[in-house]
Amino acid sequence: MSTPVDLYALGVLGVRSLLVNPRTPLPVVLDEALSLARQVATEHDPSVSLGLRISTIFDRDKRWLESLGPQHLVHEEVSPEDAFDLVPAEVWWDVLAALVRTFPGIGPDSACADFGDAASGGIHKVFDRLAADLTSLLLRTRSLIVIDWRANREIHSVIRNYLTGLAEGPAGPITGR
Repeated sequence: MSTPVDLYALGVLGVRSLLVNPRTPLPVVLDEALSLARQVATEHDPSVSLGLRISTIFDRDKRWLESLGPQHLVHEEVSPEDAFDLVPAEVWWDVLAALVRTFPGIGPDSACADFGDAASGGIHKVFDRLAADLTSLLLRTRSLIVIDWRANREIHSVIRNYLTGLAEGPAGPITGR
């Protein structure tokens, strides 16, 4: 087929991984995600970030929060408000923005104009925006994924002791600090 089809498949996998649970089957959630992408496309404003536009849409119509909120990340019953205590809202809007961009031909935010779109310079460039989105999200959520404050304190202590040792050097403390 084509790499835009692969990008679409990655979007579906993202929807499946992040939004499907025993209460929400894939066909329903995928339809909602594609509907959100179409809604964002009809309200496109290049001066406003995609994440902020998604936030505005969610604020205006609460059905979006019920169908595509962060509460779907867990299999237990959690309210959207409680889920936002675990996942910062700005991060969640950008997660949804990354998914919206994977759907070719939906609108100006799509990474590909259609399923036959191939970037000049290599078909692999179709994935560049998604890779950048995922890298940014990973950096922003690292502490949410691996949160062991005791280990963080231990690591900080080791670094502090190492830096203290460097400052002292073999001939004693460095003066002038």
